[in-house]
Amino acid sequence: MTLFRTGWILTILWTIPQLLLGQNFSLSGRVLDFDTKEYIEGASITLRNTAFGDFSNGAGNFP
Repeated sequence: MTLFRTGWILTILWTIPQLLLGQNFSLSGRVLDFDTKEYIEGASITLRNTAFGDFSNGAGNFP
């Protein structure tokens, strides 16, 4: 019975961090020049202090 209980405790201790740290998100929007109101192609968009980012397409959109 002790081995079974230990297995459950280890499973719970392994699962909790996976649930807390395994977060999903998405970035989306449009890049627009303030002065000319034209969409900017190839702009680099990154989430501050992370490695997550993307580039805008020809219409200024990024997924």
